[in-house]
Amino acid sequence: MEEMQSIQKSKSERLEKRTVVITGASSGIGRAASIEFARRNYHVVAVARNEKSLKELAGECE
Repeated sequence: MEEMQSIQKSKSERLEKRTVVITGASSGIGRAASIEFARRNYHVVAVARNEKSLKELAGECE
């Protein structure tokens, strides 16, 4: 059991240091992916044409 927790902890520590770039992040699957990666402690670089939606997304990802 301890070994499994150690593996999971190591994995989550690695994820904290990753960056993902998502295009089309203001809506649909791009938005959902941005939120999910942010929830998993990735650094999210969100790109889209709709500035208002990007600002709203940024607030959700903080």
